[in-house]
Amino acid sequence: MGNTPKAAGGSAVAGFEWEAEARVAGRLYDLGAYPGAVLDPEAPGWVHGDLARVGEDPGLWALLDHYEGADLLPPLFRRVETRVIRED
Repeated sequence: MGNTPKAAGGSAVAGFEWEAEARVAGRLYDLGAYPGAVLDPEAPGWVHGDLARVGEDPGLWALLDHYEGADLLPPLFRRVETRVIRED
């Protein structure tokens, strides 16, 4: 994986810096059109993905929230802080 994250269609995403492959304690569900992760420190498995650094630009965070459905009622996800284990 390169150091520049890619959006759908392969274009670079401004404001992101790819860090590493990573994992979090939790469960991953198949919701059809997209996956759903539930964080759970007691889960027997891991949710694997990519870790990226995102800047402080509020416009970028608003864009991400819109993309993920956080601005819908009810929201499709909650943004929370959690412990991540880097794979490198």
